[in-house]
Amino acid sequence: ERFAVAPQPTLLAVEPVAPDSTTRPDSTAGPDSTTRPRRSTERPPTFWTTALDTVPPAPRSVRALSDRRVAVRFSEAVRLRDVRAFTLEDSVSGRAVGARAGILAASPAEIVVVADAPLAAVPHRVRLASPTAVADSAGTAARPFALTVTPAARPDTTIVRFLGVEPARDSLLAPGDAVTLRWSAPPDSAALAAVRITGPQGADVPVPFETDDGVRFRLTPSGAGVFTVAPITGAAGARRFTVLGPDALGSVVGRVVDTAGRRVVVEAAAEGQAFGPAVRRAVAGPDGQFEIAGLRPGPVRLRLFADANGDGQWTGGRLAPYAAPEALAFVTEPATVRARWDADVGELRLSPRPGLPGDAP
Repeated sequence: ERFAVAPQPTLLAVEPVAPDSTTRPDSTAGPDSTTRPRRSTERPPTFWTTALDTVPPAPRSVRALSDRRVAVRFSEAVRLRDVRAFTLEDSVSGRAVGARAGILAASPAEIVVVADAPLAAVPHRVRLASPTAVADSAGTAARPFALTVTPAARPDTTIVRFLGVEPARDSLLAPGDAVTLRWSAPPDSAALAAVRITGPQGADVPVPFETDDGVRFRLTPSGAGVFTVAPITGAAGARRFTVLGPDALGSVVGRVVDTAGRRVVVEAAAEGQAFGPAVRRAVAGPDGQFEIAGLRPGPVRLRLFADANGDGQWTGGRLAPYAAPEALAFVTEPATVRARWDADVGELRLSPRPGLPGDAP
């Protein structure tokens, strides 16, 4: 039903009151108001965001930046799964020109499309050919479209600069960890081809790139040993990364207690890592036992959820048609991983009520 809200609606969260609570006057009430209970030791309430958006991102406008660059603005911030998803088509001759695309950090709702060659100052169609190449943060893909724009007559003078490698210093990687290379604008194929990766034997190693925005490219070395990533041949800034072998890794073990008997997934995130598809996880067995192997030594945070739809990822539900979020809990204390060691976290409990976040002791 419709209802009226303030221009900036807010949500007030109140922590449960512990038995040892103290009282103090409510500063928001009048002088004759009664006192209200408060915790003696308060903890800020925690919120978990979820994906409720099922509306695909839609193109809103297109503008010319130069004789090679156009910018397509969407209705919301987007991610780019394929840098070659766009083509530029001369609407007079019908000739199609290849292009690459990227999303700049300053404008996450705008995709810059760069033609492989200068374009004539006649109307061109900017076409999104791949149905899954552009999506919003919830993973909802944009539908294919074509917009018309006339390229600017001014030559393109944008300089694509290499910005660095992440992690920024020589680091230890677990198998499957990625190294990220960043550019100031969408790099061409020559810039990517100039990246040299050498393996433990000193020979060049072919590693495919992955990207979400066309300006940051991930590569994931395979196998154990020391790898060197040189972004630009003959230039400074090469980084050495050591991919740890099995003897240098540890694991987290424990037992899930779930009275509802659901399929439960336990995830482990390293320090500074966000929970998501990239973290390591394990499915608890019929007896509740689980093991998350292949972890770098150091502290890790754990969370567990009831994987009702069996996709291995936490699903936040939706509003219409209504679906409750999968039950979710976070372990309050981090576990410490050591090489060749099983860090036992004991029993982890998950609320029997679906959609109720909480803490797993």
